[in-house]
Amino acid sequence: MFRILQLLCFLVYQTVSGTSQTCTPPSADNCDAANVLCSLDELNGFICQSVDYSNPTACLGAGTSCPNGVPHNSSWWAFVTNGGFVSITVTFSGCVNGQGLQIGVVGACDCSGQISCNSNCSFGGSITISGNLVPCKTYYLWVDGCNGDICTFNLSVSGGAPPKLSNFALSRTSPNPICVGCCDDFKVTPQPGGCEPEYVWTIDGCEETSIPC
Repeated sequence: MFRILQLLCFLVYQTVSGTSQTCTPPSADNCDAANVLCSLDELNGFICQSVDYSNPTACLGAGTSCPNGVPHNSSWWAFVTNGGFVSITVTFSGCVNGQGLQIGVVGACDCSGQISCNSNCSFGGSITISGNLVPCKTYYLWVDGCNGDICTFNLSVSGGAPPKLSNFALSRTSPNPICVGCCDDFKVTPQPGGCEPEYVWTIDGCEETSIPC
């Protein structure tokens, strides 16, 4: 009976431990590798744990717009929204070193276009950052442990719904078919609300930057 109880406890521990290490949607170790979420809403209610290895990639320190800090164990997520005001609150607890977390949002992977950041270290509690976003633009959220601290945290967000895209059409549909040697311009009609999505242009299935293929 004792051995059975030991096994059950081990299985429960493994399940809880595995859950705390698994973040959905998953984070990336650096900005460039972050998968782009279709809205900030996808991170609302998100529960995760800061990574337990050295990964100093957050936009902290000299040369950034958030100079009062040093990156240690960073995690990244990318997202687009319908624009407007958004706020992000990270609530954290169980910090191993009692230092807490740092958080920020930038508009580019070179750490330019900072929207907001908080590099103050504190044990337990919550941090809220906010700012105004451009529709359809990709933004990057980073979370970092103060002095490499490892904390359990959850995110709550306000605003940041998915972009609203209208059906688009080419502004010029002729000539059709396109003959060899043809020279003509094709444009996509603009989206409303200042949204500027990224389009991939193809000819016979080949991206225009890779022709011939």
